Amino acid sequence: MRTHTILLGTLICAVATAWAAHGQTTTTSQPSTQTRPAEPRVPSVTLQRIEDSRFRITEPHTVSPSAPPPAVVIPTTAMLVRISGVDFTPNRVGNFEFSEIKDDVATDLIADFARLPKQRLQPVYASSSGSTFTTTFLIPQSPRKASRLLSLKGELTVVGGGEPKVLIVPAIRKLLDKSIDAPDFKNMGLSLKVLPPSLTQYKDQAINVVLTGPSEAVTEMKFIDKDGRDITSSSSREVRDEDHAEEYFLWAQKLDSSTSLKIEYMTGQKKLTIPINLKDITLP
Repeated sequence: MRTHTILLGTLICAVATAWAAHGQTTTTSQPSTQTRPAEPRVPSVTLQRIEDSRFRITEPHTVSPSAPPPAVVIPTTAMLVRISGVDFTPNRVGNFEFSEIKDDVATDLIADFARLPKQRLQPVYASSSGSTFTTTFLIPQSPRKASRLLSLKGELTVVGGGEPKVLIVPAIRKLLDKSIDAPDFKNMGLSLKVLPPSLTQYKDQAINVVLTGPSEAVTEMKFIDKDGRDITSSSSREVRDEDHAEEYFLWAQKLDSSTSLKIEYMTGQKKLTIPINLKDITLP
């Protein structure tokens, strides 16, 4: 339905010829057999599917101190795109920002886009090859009388590559309410703090780990027993609205003094910002 090609860089090759000064003998050089360097990969974004959706958000205000915040449903348009040509293996994609969203009835949807929660970096789940993957982002829904999206300008961020590493934190329950110290984390500006679960009935089964800083560097966390076997029953991670820190929740059948936390992470990751400039898209 649409193809979006972003030019990240152009390789310029120049050949200079030196002429001898007046009165000196000139020489003719043999043709060079040097192979021209390969052109750099050019990332591209291709629309795979577009459909209407509904996004439920909770407004920050409440009707009364005892009442839960009211939920508001915002009509949105979900756009599934394929990104290819990135020159490293992607780990996270997101941070979608738009400066222009206009349809064919002159609706400017930027104000409505600002009401949506920030679409932060999310794990890359589907990847047919090392640098080709899909992701979905949301934009506000145009009025029903609109039939085409004329202009969609903005940017997205891709993070990946780097060197995979592993940190084993022994006796993880002894670190409740404490930080996990590691030179790599300090160098990256990443802070990890271990907290007890919010529900006290899970105090012997679960922990929360709050990641502040470049949390995309952490790719996986799991409980392991004294023999190094994975004993994690379930895990989840989400971004907290109040401080934008990422919270990792892990649960197991039973945690004891021998339970360790295995943290898989990346160092030296690359971060690429890709401009978005899409035009003339048929709306669902």
